[in-house]
Amino acid sequence: MGVRIEDLQLVWPRDLFASELRDITSARPVPGSFNPLGPGPSLVRGVTNEDSVRLLFEEAFYADTGVQWLNTALADGTVDALTAQIAADPLRVPVYARPLLYRDRVAGVTTRERPNLTDTALVEATSKLITELDQAGYFDLAFGEDCVDTENDHAGRGREALSDLMASNEQWPPELDAYGLGEHLDHAYTVIEAAHHFVARPRKRSYHSYGGEWHYDDFDRRAGQGVFRWRMNGLLERSNSLLRLDSSGVLKETTGDPRDELVESLVHDAEAPSPDALSHAIEQFRRRGATRVEKRTAVVALAGILEEHRDLLKEEMLQGDEGALFQIANKFAIRHQRADQQPNYADAYLDWVFWWYLATVDLLRQLLARSSAAHGS
Repeated sequence: MGVRIEDLQLVWPRDLFASELRDITSARPVPGSFNPLGPGPSLVRGVTNEDSVRLLFEEAFYADTGVQWLNTALADGTVDALTAQIAADPLRVPVYARPLLYRDRVAGVTTRERPNLTDTALVEATSKLITELDQAGYFDLAFGEDCVDTENDHAGRGREALSDLMASNEQWPPELDAYGLGEHLDHAYTVIEAAHHFVARPRKRSYHSYGGEWHYDDFDRRAGQGVFRWRMNGLLERSNSLLRLDSSGVLKETTGDPRDELVESLVHDAEAPSPDALSHAIEQFRRRGATRVEKRTAVVALAGILEEHRDLLKEEMLQGDEGALFQIANKFAIRHQRADQQPNYADAYLDWVFWWYLATVDLLRQLLARSSAAHGS
């Protein structure tokens, strides 16, 4: 049997891998471009720097499975056709799944989760991740290359940049375990956000034989940040933390349940009602350490969005339900501050109102889409 796309084992976000592959393979070929396999035909037609393909397959797949797949496809002469198929239909590329071993098969277990990370283990894993990416050139755009033949002080520039951004005395690579147990998580979370600012993925490399090291070039911040978020969130998901890095590199509170999917679908939908106000409300509510005042402001913003479309909600909802939406916000001092209102409600109640209103905004989004389709037909 020949090489199959289905044999790959992706450990990157699928859309990021497909985007990087398309960018590399769409470049116009340059005569005399480097071929890591020596003189001969191009590894992939249209690739400016053919080692970019090998670097991508080294990074994006489990262990060395990507490189093995690439070598086999090269020997079979099927690389061009297979990479074109991947670019056209990334969903064909499977994501790596941990194999079920004897103990689990005997017990009838269908999936085996990795052990949870303690707070200390999370800090250690974060430090290892940043160091690994640093050694892979992900911070060379920000701090310059670390080479024996250059006067650039990579670690020194990293230390200065991180210290300046965090307004504290820091080291590079970061010393995440240098704080007491009560402080090390907050320090680690702050470094995570800071590192996101500096990271950029190199798409090209050349080997420096004298120093026994790689030199990296052609950096892409979007790709580097995507890899960092994917891997960092993977660590956070294994811990007790409900924080996750969002697309802007900010740690946000999550629920750990399907409500997170509701948030993601709304915050990335430009057709959602009042998208700017909606995104701001969600950002305020989910911000790490959000105060009662910030959460209340978020609820008020959602109530305002619903108020703008009150006639549509009244028309579509059961009699009285539309009024109940606003009665709750008005009765408990959320939208206004009157003497007849109840200000001493629990924070859990405020959380409940936020998620109820957010779900109603999602309903409103669907009603507006249906109404638009009806008028357009």
